Amino acid sequence: MRLSLIFLIVFLLYDCANVPSSGGGKPRREFSAVEAFTMASNLGKGVNMGNALEASPTEESWGNPIKDEYFRLMKQAGFDTVRIPIKWSIRALQNYPYTISNEFFNRVDHVIDCALYAGLNVVINIHH
Repeated sequence: MRLSLIFLIVFLLYDCANVPSSGGGKPRREFSAVEAFTMASNLGKGVNMGNALEASPTEESWGNPIKDEYFRLMKQAGFDTVRIPIKWSIRALQNYPYTISNEFFNRVDHVIDCALYAGLNVVINIHH
């Protein structure tokens, strides 16, 4: 799992660093593989918050809604990072313009804020 995460981070950083900047703005910063491995190692011990924000049709559907206190408990248990999988496609309208509700975005923001407030790193996974 850790090697997969490192590979994904390296791939994403390499891919993003090689996209030319648009317009006359600042050129994008290029990342080296060494930086990516350092960044990945700084994630420390991680825990997954699966079966919540990718549950359908609601967060409660699979019996595992995220509670604010979970993040404090994770930090107390010695975790450094939390992975939060989100299945955006089930939250979007089925037809154009495929809008995702502000209510869901607010929920995601709240979950991220709780994790950060507890002192955890946050990895958002675009699930499915």
